[in-house]
Amino acid sequence: MTRSDPFSSCTLPAGEPNAATLRRVLIDWIEQGTGVRVDYDFREKYSGLTLAFTAGAFRQKGYILGGYHAKIQFALVCRTYPEDREKRITADEQLTMLADWMTQNRPVFPAPFRFRKIAQESAAQMIKRYENGMEDHSITLTLYFEVID
Repeated sequence: MTRSDPFSSCTLPAGEPNAATLRRVLIDWIEQGTGVRVDYDFREKYSGLTLAFTAGAFRQKGYILGGYHAKIQFALVCRTYPEDREKRITADEQLTMLADWMTQNRPVFPAPFRFRKIAQESAAQMIKRYENGMEDHSITLTLYFEVID
């Protein structure tokens, strides 16, 4: 995937939504729109931001002639090594600001997807603390979209 053409490597099967395509589009949109780097996963990293789908896409409404409305829930997870309470609060504030930006802006999806909205579903909060002091903070959002046949 290149920055000039974020959809160059996306292959879309007919019918069901491709979660990998949605993830690519969301990650590229966040990076281009905010300058915030989003990692695919953490692996051995000690800090960073990742986007993870928490479940598969759920059809909400189908059309007689094909296509449907759907939603998919995802989490933005920030891994940090906070040394004090202020840095914990800052991690939550940054996730909240990113979620606000996402709910107020529109990504461009390739066909057959059509963006409807993004809604914040939870407050930013610490979800896990590791023995070495590292923490994961998370905020949950839902992407609402259409698949057009």
